[in-house]
Amino acid sequence: MIIPGNIYRKDMAPKFHHFGYATYDIKITEDFFKELGFIEDSDLIKDDLLGVFIKFYKFDKSEIKLELIAPIDVSNSPIKSVLSRRPGLYHLAFLSSNFAQTAKKCSLSAITESKPAVAFGGRHVQFFVSKDSSIIELIYGEA
Repeated sequence: MIIPGNIYRKDMAPKFHHFGYATYDIKITEDFFKELGFIEDSDLIKDDLLGVFIKFYKFDKSEIKLELIAPIDVSNSPIKSVLSRRPGLYHLAFLSSNFAQTAKKCSLSAITESKPAVAFGGRHVQFFVSKDSSIIELIYGEA
């Protein structure tokens, strides 16, 4: 995947991981995506540190991944503002072995601190915003 402003070697470029979809209720949203051909790719994950429930899906037999994210407590959730506008797709996630380098090369500005995530075995995640206001999640890992 080519990202505007990405000027480093292809083998160092971030690798696409998933689309993030915010919802109030994973079960209701899950039924919709299953009708579209998505299949479960994980159990329901509760991440108390991030304040969310998460569940992953793959599209049929492809590598296209979808992450459904729902708040544990709507009043104190990192996705509260997203849900107040409209539940739906809200971020793209990429694997990166160097958050600072990826952020610099892709002109991303951090909007959260780096934190460990249960869904990724404790690997760190951090959210950024791009020049066009897209939300980008970086997951620590080899691209």
